[in-house]
Amino acid sequence: MKKFRIYDLRFTILNFNILPLASCLLLLAFCLSFYNFAYAKIEVKTDSAVITFLEGNAEYKKKDDVKWNALKKDTLLKEGDEVKTLEKTKIELTLSDKSVMRFASNTSFLITQLKSAKGDKGGSAGVKLLLGKFYGNVSKMAKKDSEFKVETKVAVAGVRGTIYRVDMEKDDSYLTRVYEGKIEVSNPPYEIPKPQVVGGPQPVPGPSRIEGPKQVTFEEWVEIVGALQQYSIAPDGTRKKEKFSLEEDMKLDWVKWNTERDKLVER
Repeated sequence: MKKFRIYDLRFTILNFNILPLASCLLLLAFCLSFYNFAYAKIEVKTDSAVITFLEGNAEYKKKDDVKWNALKKDTLLKEGDEVKTLEKTKIELTLSDKSVMRFASNTSFLITQLKSAKGDKGGSAGVKLLLGKFYGNVSKMAKKDSEFKVETKVAVAGVRGTIYRVDMEKDDSYLTRVYEGKIEVSNPPYEIPKPQVVGGPQPVPGPSRIEGPKQVTFEEWVEIVGALQQYSIAPDGTRKKEKFSLEEDMKLDWVKWNTERDKLVER
């Protein structure tokens, strides 16, 4: 009889230990399943992007407007809108094809392209990263001719069906790392200088020798960067392509957070 009671007591204690743990695991599995379902059900209006995650504080202003507004979850952004994130902030934009763009703290960017796919024609999305950190997960649902570009003052990264990130620093140093697929990194488009404003009458100098015409050169370059490769540009313009350690990269909080978010994306 004593043995039965001891066994019964152990069984009871075991039940009390297992049941709460099992309940927690079931609850966690339900939450993850529900979140995945909710993520897949996100609907984005044509030619726009929606804020699907916001931690911290960020501001945006509409095209042709000077007023900055507080950015909130579910805010719709359009082509021409400008966004800046503040300290300890992360945001995520989701496009109509379920591609996502994420931006870290102290980042500013301009949405340069935002066209949804129509019929057999793929869509296009592009941002001009003025400063800060970008992470992109281009959906495999996107059509083959879809375009996805991230432009900075020193380089442009064009992709299709790729996971990658771009850092643009204050000293004009640039870094992009590719985790899946490949990207095409090239020189930024040449911007024609704006004409100077002419003031009132100015004294005209005397005759002088005029030099002959000089050829103005503009370097064009393109690099294909594949999975587990990085492309960097130093402040002095030195460019370099090489492999990087995924193990070391995963130690960065920014990369770890994006990897966890990627698990929730319906690709």
